[in-house]
Formats: sequence, C-alpha cells, structure tokens
Amino acid sequence: ALVCGTDQGLYARARKTSGNTRVLRYTSSDDQSIELDLDDTTNLRQVAQSSIFAYIAGCVLELGKHFRVGGAEIVNYKSDLPIKKGLSSSAAICVLIVRSLNMLYDLK
Repeated sequence: ALVCGTDQGLYARARKTSGNTRVLRYTSSDDQSIELDLDDTTNLRQVAQSSIFAYIAGCVLELGKHFRVGGAEIVNYKSDLPIKKGLSSSAAICVLIVRSLNMLYDLK
C-alpha cells in the first residue's frame, strides 16, 4: 500500500441567503451550478442518485435528518484537486458542503 498526502483541495466562499427560502446554491470552480430546494426531499433524492451533484445532494439529505439549515450560497472559486483520480475529491466536496453549512449555521 502506498500512503501519501496532498496539499491540493477545494476553496470556497459561503454565505447565508436572505429571506426565508431554504435553497442551497452551489457553483463549482468550472462554473457548473445547481440550486437545491432543501425542503424538496424527493428532488434531493433524485439528484443524489443521478447527477454530478450527487454528493452535495446526499450531504444535504443527511444533514436534514439532524439539523434545519437555512439557505446558503457556496461558490467553489478554486479547485486544484483532480477529480476521478483516487484522491478523494468526492470526500472533499462533502467536507466543503458540511463545513460551510456548519460555519454558517453553527450546527451542534
């Protein structure tokens, strides 16, 4: 087994959205974006099974079982972690989403 680390990662800015809507807007570093209604679990499940944004929808679904977060906008402005190269880019996006929402909403 080869064990190694990397200093590559994802970099993002996150902010709460105004109003009472519970929508997560995410934009990737290559300008792909999605808007997820946090109250529409049926759509979240569909996205989690058949989309490039599956990990984001899955994280939101799991968080929704334990916390009620409000709306947020997360912009991934830089990503130097290669996708689909075995460097845990999927785990990195999950950490990015959960940490961003935790920082915004102080989840406990």
